[in-house]
Amino acid sequence: MEPGDRVKIIRKEAHLTQENFGRRLGVSKVAVSKIENKVNSLSDQMRRSICREFKINEEWLLSGTGEMHTLPEADLITRFSCEYGLDSLETTILLEYVKLNPQSRQVFRSCLKRITERLNDAHTDLRMMIHSTKSLILTCIQETGTDHHPASQGTASSEKLP
Repeated sequence: MEPGDRVKIIRKEAHLTQENFGRRLGVSKVAVSKIENKVNSLSDQMRRSICREFKINEEWLLSGTGEMHTLPEADLITRFSCEYGLDSLETTILLEYVKLNPQSRQVFRSCLKRITERLNDAHTDLRMMIHSTKSLILTCIQETGTDHHPASQGTASSEKLP
């Protein structure tokens, strides 16, 4: 069995026509047909698109080895959390982080870096550090806004920190 055969299996499992399968991947029905019929090989870009869109294990798509489907992010993070003994807050932080788009992740990393720099400042007393960290978190929330998180419905920027 070749990658083209596995593409057809993916499409059939999703109950999609070649046209609708192609539409989800941004290609034509003819392009899908040529891959399935082994007229054209599976490009790297198409392989990545199929794996991302249909949650397919790339190793399976290329060689037929391993599981067909990848684990959802939540399952992967839960397994990771168990393996490393993370508590529920740490697990929630990871789950929410992977939901952010790249721009929001960059803002989050930048804010986290500024917070850790303040925490490492030995000259800052505890009260001043807590106040400045709270202000910094509020600033980060304002910088991020609510339109970068796919699950956000306008709650993040309106929540008040303790």
